[in-house]
Amino acid sequence: MDNEKYNNSFSVLVILSTKLLGQNNITSHIIINYVYPNIETFIAVNCEDFESSFQHIEYKSLIINDTAKLMKLENEYKRIKYYRKSNEIDVRYKLSIYFKSIEGMPLIICMDRFKNAIMGGRRIRNCKFKILLGELIDSIPK
Repeated sequence: MDNEKYNNSFSVLVILSTKLLGQNNITSHIIINYVYPNIETFIAVNCEDFESSFQHIEYKSLIINDTAKLMKLENEYKRIKYYRKSNEIDVRYKLSIYFKSIEGMPLIICMDRFKNAIMGGRRIRNCKFKILLGELIDSIPK
């Protein structure tokens, strides 16, 4: 019960501190949580269950602060395209993208080992934005 109070208090503190700091102090960055892409699971892992599904494996995290890459990605985000029909993917990468121009929560994008990507339950088409995401995945040290 104390743990639950602590987690709720921490969440409120993070939200309040983000609002109080203002938009100018927020920097663009990407956090990529990932596992070895060819790892086998009994059932497909969806975006919402990524952390809980791989907690026993201790998934890895990488933070990207490369301004040039982030600017390209942010520009292409405005042109993102989706498939009409979305299928679930077997997630191996979960990206939390914080753009300075977008206030609030990060964009959450999940990708499978074949670089298929979903955001908000919608599958992203092959567009420049998805290609740039694939390049980020390729840059992860093996």
